[in-house]
Amino acid sequence: MGKLERITVGLPAEQMALLRQAVQTGHYETEDDVIAEALLEWHARNMAALDPLALRLGDLWDAGKADGTTAPYSLAEVLDQARRNDGSRS
Repeated sequence: MGKLERITVGLPAEQMALLRQAVQTGHYETEDDVIAEALLEWHARNMAALDPLALRLGDLWDAGKADGTTAPYSLAEVLDQARRNDGSRS
C-alpha cells in the first residue's frame, strides 16, 4: 500500500455501530481496516460489473434461469460460449 492520506467521513449512527462492532468482535484490528476492506470489495464489484465478459456471463445466467431447463455445465464450457457469443457481436 502507498502513502496514507487522512479523510473525514460522516456515517449514520447505525453504520458507526456496525463499524465498531466489527472491531470489538475481533474481525478487524481497527476501524480503518474495516473501511479499507469495504473499499476494496466495492472496487472489485464495480470492476467486475464493467467487464464485458462478466456482463455477458450474467446475461447467459439470466437466460438459463428463465429457460427453466437444467443441465450440467462446466465453467470452461460456459466461458467458451460467452467468448464465442461476444466475438460474434463485433
